[in-house]
This record gives sequence, C-alpha cells and structure tokens, in this order.
Amino acid sequence: MIEITQASLVKNERTILSDISAKLSESRIGIIGHNGSGKSSFVKLLNGLEPCTTGQVRVGGADVSEHRARVGFVFQNPDNQLVMPLVEEDIAFGLKNLAQQVRNQRSQRCAVGQVRLGASARTPDP
Repeated sequence: MIEITQASLVKNERTILSDISAKLSESRIGIIGHNGSGKSSFVKLLNGLEPCTTGQVRVGGADVSEHRARVGFVFQNPDNQLVMPLVEEDIAFGLKNLAQQVRNQRSQRCAVGQVRLGASARTPDP
C-alpha cells in the first residue's frame, strides 16, 4: 500500500503539488491529467525520486526514501528518455551500471580481506 499524508512539493518557490493525502492499494494505478498538471512530479514523489517539501509518502509502511534505490521511472514519450532513445536501452544501461557497482564492491571487499590476511593488495581482474 502507498500512503500519502499531506504531501506538498515546492520547486523554485513555486508550489507544484499541495497538501495531497491518499491511500493507494491497487497493484496498478493510472495517473491522468493535463500537460503541466503535476503528474510526473506526483509519480516521482510516489517512487522517492523527488522528496516531499512537506508531508510524507510511505510504501509498505516504510518511508519511500528507503525504496529509492529499487525503483525506476520510464517516460511515456521516448524523446524524454534520460540517456538512450529506447526504454529497453535505458533499462539495459541501468542494469549494466548496477552490475559494475556490484563488481566494484566485490573488489573492495576482496582487497580489505587481503589486507586483513596480509596478502598482496592486487586482486585479479573480474
């Protein structure tokens, strides 16, 4: 369940969203509205990519900021994609970077372990 409690969003001294409260329990939710009405900003609040100025958003009982590393945002219009021209390529880009982070963390843990054991600081390439 997603719980929004008196959430507001202010950017550059402009109120984008004001005092929103709702409980969303459906597994799929559609957000509709006119251009510039705050749909994207609202979704960013829901997935933790944009913090509330006031109020809070909770997902599964936890503050949405705890989920930030596990969520994504896919644009409806391909012209607005972040890096690549296709959604599939953007997702692949993110997964590739995540795999690199895991490899880096593994190398760091190995180096720390080697130092503790008094072994050479050089680790084999992944």
